[in-house]
Amino acid sequence: MENYIFGQMPRKYQRKTEKGKWTAEQLRNAITEISNGCSIRSAGKEHGIPESTIRKKLKLSEEERYQPMCLGGVVTFTMRQEQELADHVIKLAKMFHGLNPIQLRKLAYQYAEANNVCHKFNKERKLAGKDWYYNFMERHPNITLRKPEATSVNRIKAFNQESVKLFFSNLELVYDKYKFTPDNIFNVDETGITVVQKPVKCLAPKGLKQLGYKTSAEREKNVTVICCCNAIGRYIAPMFIFPRKRMTDLLSKNGPSGALFSCSLSGWSNENLCMDWLQHFSQSVKPTVMSPVLVILDNHSSHISLSIYEFCKSTGIVLLTLPPHTSHRMQPLDLTFFGPLKSAYNQECDLFLRSHERITTYDLAEIFNKAFIKVGTMEKAISGFRSAGIYPFQPDKFTLEDFAPASQFQPVNDENTLTDITNKNLSSKPNDACVVSNTESQQPSTSNTSESAFQQTSKMQNLVTESLASIISEQASKSKSDRNSPSETTNRLKGKHVTAETLSPIPCTSSTSKYQRKNKQKSIILTATPNKDELEEAEKKKQARQKEVDRRNSDSEVESIDSVSMLCDDDECDDYPDVDENQCLVCGELPTKSESWYRCTVCSNWAHALCTGYDSPENYICDHCD
Repeated sequence: MENYIFGQMPRKYQRKTEKGKWTAEQLRNAITEISNGCSIRSAGKEHGIPESTIRKKLKLSEEERYQPMCLGGVVTFTMRQEQELADHVIKLAKMFHGLNPIQLRKLAYQYAEANNVCHKFNKERKLAGKDWYYNFMERHPNITLRKPEATSVNRIKAFNQESVKLFFSNLELVYDKYKFTPDNIFNVDETGITVVQKPVKCLAPKGLKQLGYKTSAEREKNVTVICCCNAIGRYIAPMFIFPRKRMTDLLSKNGPSGALFSCSLSGWSNENLCMDWLQHFSQSVKPTVMSPVLVILDNHSSHISLSIYEFCKSTGIVLLTLPPHTSHRMQPLDLTFFGPLKSAYNQECDLFLRSHERITTYDLAEIFNKAFIKVGTMEKAISGFRSAGIYPFQPDKFTLEDFAPASQFQPVNDENTLTDITNKNLSSKPNDACVVSNTESQQPSTSNTSESAFQQTSKMQNLVTESLASIISEQASKSKSDRNSPSETTNRLKGKHVTAETLSPIPCTSSTSKYQRKNKQKSIILTATPNKDELEEAEKKKQARQKEVDRRNSDSEVESIDSVSMLCDDDECDDYPDVDENQCLVCGELPTKSESWYRCTVCSNWAHALCTGYDSPENYICDHCD
């Protein structure tokens, strides 16, 4: 009795007999032989299945026949029902709305109640038991409990079929025009390092309430590192950008061989530093107009200027930008290099602190160099280009299933517009979608549910039958809380099969923000001739701002910040940028008279209103914080 707790079977029960150990495949083979004329007893002996078991199975339906024997109790859900739950769990995880164990147990209880399934779940807490959860996870090894990575809404929305298709179209154009070989295809990207490393897991005594680890400071500014590699695994010496006014040779001590060291007030890249890196890149690769190279980079505004355009055209560098906010799926360095690089850098910081009191900015180059040498392998670079579909060229690398999460944020129809509901997928808000969704024969949806998830606007997977159209119309005028109630759904659909997606619908969120970017950025070929006119116009505006700054400085009349139109998301904000020290986050220029400035709500730094692309300072987040 010591293995039993409150009359329940132990979670790790060890079987003592071989009873019921046959598989569904053995049963299927036995039934096939019986249909060919073999006796039930002979087929049972040959495949190790009792005769009585075969006779019972032959009386069952095709759906229930091949379920494994349940020794010691009755299963709650059928194989089809449990597979539906498993498919829905996987689908929600891919849509960035994964369930935690408590939510899954709650969904299982609601699913059993809605479909009148006999169960022994806790009716007071309205949860399935822990034993059911652990057994469910054991029966579905393709599902595991993982810690998700925080992904911003902008990244989810930006990775859509239209943007990715445009990028691969541009990539195909430059491939066809210049016939690039893999050694001439490069990717460049920025990452940040700091003297405050992220501690790795370490051994400690059980029961310890708090476990600390030595770091150099509480908080520190980032140092930007620009890395570059090509499709055959060649790495260009990185460029370091330190957050300071003046450069010193001590910062480059024991750094990577051939690396470039520079500085800026913010520690981020700007147009001038981007030009410095391009010259550094040109000296290392030595491209020519007759033998050009392709550089794939993000579309940050610091990479776009007339001087950069003219330099690249004269030296044979073709610049192709990625779609905005898609680097987590399409940037080769992000896919396979920066993650291991950060881990190796943190480990090197831990080793350094064992023999030193603290890490300073003068030690960063040396520590980074050790991590860079360990991680900068050919395999990682080649794998990154392959994973992004850039080389070898794979325009169909990403499927419709990969673009499904972006459909959550498409514009949705009005609540009261519910016409032709039987012939269309649900394209209204999630509350309207909380209705049963049936297949042709009112059977539960299976794992093949991704085919219809990418139609026009935020659609559910299954079609709504004619018998439920009137119910949807009636519920459209009710309050939101009534429609979301699982009990209300159960009462309305009594006698109908309620799918897991009905009880836990995939959110279909419309964009509610009033302040959107004026011109949505997209993938472009920066060095293409049509872009020259836009760059020249931008250069004229920049020179006009610079003339205003020069005039004010020459007259020695630096006006107070109140005379400069600075806009903040808080009307009472009195923390304005210093005219002499602060620069625009995007273009790097100083404030001038009668210019509107927006302040980032995260890092509190400033940028020209025209440079941000936002219509209002409210909810403005700069590209560095996004």
